[in-house]
Amino acid sequence: MNAVQSNIHTQRVGPRSIAFNGQFVYVTSSSSKHLLKMGTGKRGTVRGYVYTSREVPPGWVLLVEGRLILFQMREESGDEHVKCTCTILNSDTLEVQSIKLSVHVQLVITSSYINQC
Repeated sequence: MNAVQSNIHTQRVGPRSIAFNGQFVYVTSSSSKHLLKMGTGKRGTVRGYVYTSREVPPGWVLLVEGRLILFQMREESGDEHVKCTCTILNSDTLEVQSIKLSVHVQLVITSSYINQC
């Protein structure tokens, strides 16, 4: 195994996601540090061409009613709460378009849920 392969295997892999609007594919990288906007070959785009990219915190990319959303979830230290953040991005430039919406959620796993698994 060479140094590059070793580095790839030791990197922490975060969430990966893909969203598609018919013209572009939005993909988070395997390191979850970048969001890529790639052409599909449809509607005048070049298939596989990266039109723009942006460094983003780890998360998932979603398309909801034509809006590009970066969804992040992280545990709050010392408790059972999770902080969920949704950021609306400009689908052309990938820049932040609106204020983030943050919600704290408490995770509760009951014995009946565990029995269903």
